[in-house]
Amino acid sequence: MRDETYFLRYAYPCMFVMKQRGEVDDVLMEKVRAAAVKDEPVDRALIEKVFFRAFRRIREISPDCWNKDVIREYFINRHNTLIDIGLDDYSKAPETLKALCKVRKVKVIGKKDGALIVEYGHKRRPVNADFVPEAEIGDYVIVHYGYAVEKAV
Repeated sequence: MRDETYFLRYAYPCMFVMKQRGEVDDVLMEKVRAAAVKDEPVDRALIEKVFFRAFRRIREISPDCWNKDVIREYFINRHNTLIDIGLDDYSKAPETLKALCKVRKVKVIGKKDGALIVEYGHKRRPVNADFVPEAEIGDYVIVHYGYAVEKAV
């Protein structure tokens, strides 16, 4: 999988909030979704422009921002802390949105109509399986904003 695809699988779900802000449109969202699902090439400069907030934070970890290990470090180990401390617009976000935006390792307990049913804590919910169609019941996946991003190791 391309580094760009790896990034987009984590970042694409954020586009729903960006669309509400008027920062992106449906055409760009579909282009990004298709690239993430099909592992298609994308223009790095465009992606860095669209996801400028994430890249600002990723570059604090390493100038090599197109490296899967660096991307993973940001989303898995740092993203939730930024939400918790209220960085950027998270300070104004309702708790339900903050919870949805967090990256979590969850267990797949079911599959239905192209979705995975996942469980974490005492909660269960469906998540989109476009990025990990191979996930099976019993697997653990990483979820971000209603999307299973990758199988957990």
